Amino acid sequence: MAKKNVCAMCGKDIGMMSPKIVLQDGVLCSSCGGRLPKRPMSSPLYTLEEAENILQKMNEREEAPEYTGTVPDYVVLQVVLKEALIGTGSANLPELEGVINRQAAKGYRLHTFSTTNGGSKGLGGGDRIQATLVFEKILN
Repeated sequence: MAKKNVCAMCGKDIGMMSPKIVLQDGVLCSSCGGRLPKRPMSSPLYTLEEAENILQKMNEREEAPEYTGTVPDYVVLQVVLKEALIGTGSANLPELEGVINRQAAKGYRLHTFSTTNGGSKGLGGGDRIQATLVFEKILN
């Protein structure tokens, strides 16, 4: 009587026509070994230990800490700066200053600040500059 193929990782029976990954010292079902990188035909097969190590490292890289609902580490805000009607400079710098100070009072520091030109709003409207601010939580 022929012996059934059994996955070396999960113990699942692998049917004769089912896809499987052949190792030097066993076989893996497609669920367990399907993510293993393909090896060139000229190189030797993986051992079970090698396959387990590769899959463990792949899983460690993919695992990101879950959001726990606590205070976020980063906050991203956007402020539209309006150019002054006459002369240079922004007409609403106090608004930008207020955004920065409110986040500082909450325990955040300004991490990144970038701007893009938003174009003009017509005659006498002045140019618009969109500022994106990234704040980082200060750890105690």
